[in-house]
Amino acid sequence: MGSFCGAPPAHDGLWDSAKGMAHDASVRLAIVPMELEARGLDVTLETVERFKQQGDDLAAKALGRIYRDEINHVFLEQNGSNLSGGDMVSHHMTIGISL
Repeated sequence: MGSFCGAPPAHDGLWDSAKGMAHDASVRLAIVPMELEARGLDVTLETVERFKQQGDDLAAKALGRIYRDEINHVFLEQNGSNLSGGDMVSHHMTIGISL
């Protein structure tokens, strides 16, 4: 097929995001839970169901665990202003994240 794992541009998304945020740890702390992990929540349950339909209960169980962990990560970031005493909404707005 003339390709290899990681060749399609979709595989570079996470790495490209990490490189683009290398200058500021607070940007990474905002982007990862609020954008990347939240995107994963959008598709994970459907993926779990597909694994179940194929009889791969172990993969479905593992993804279910990851899904629950990601919910916690996103929740903690959304509520970070309560935990840190800071104004996370204003901070996110200054770095270009809409909540």
